Amino acid sequence: NSPKDFVKYNKSFLFPQDLKKAHDAAEKWLKENEDKIKKQQLLKNEKKLLSFTKSLGEFDGLKIGDYKITLPHNKNDFIAQGEEMHICVGRLNYFEKMAEGKTIVCFVAKGNDRHATIEFRVANGKVSLIQARGYDNKNLEKSLTKELSKMKNVLESNIQKQR
Repeated sequence: NSPKDFVKYNKSFLFPQDLKKAHDAAEKWLKENEDKIKKQQLLKNEKKLLSFTKSLGEFDGLKIGDYKITLPHNKNDFIAQGEEMHICVGRLNYFEKMAEGKTIVCFVAKGNDRHATIEFRVANGKVSLIQARGYDNKNLEKSLTKELSKMKNVLESNIQKQR
C-alpha cells in the first residue's frame, strides 16, 4: 500500500493484511501532509512579514544615537537573534504576531554587536512598548532606554502614513 492509498477508503485500507505496515504508512502520510501544511503557513507568514516590514519604511536601518535598528525579515532572523542574545524571541510566537501586524519586534545593534531586542504593540495606529531586553534578558543600559521614545515616535509616524 502506498500512502496515497490511505486517502481512499477501500477494502485494503479498512482491513489491511499487515496492520503494522498499514499503520506505519498512514503515519508517514499524515506526517508528510502536516509538514506540507506547516511549510505553506511559514511561507505565507514570511510574505506577510516582508509586506509589514516594508510598510514601516525608514524604521528598518534607522540610526538613533549610537544604535542601529533592524527588523526581522523571516523566521530565521528571529531564531538567530534569540540564539545569539539568549532570549526566547526565536522560540515563541513573536514571528507569527509580527507577521499579523500585531507587534513590531526590532533588533538593536551598537557598532557590529547585537545589543537589544525590543517589542512594541500596534493597535489602532498607536504604538506602545511591551518589552525591551538586552543579552540574557537583562535590562537595557540607560542611554538606550532614553532612545525608546524616539523609536516609538518614528514607528507611530510610519504607521499613520500607511493609513
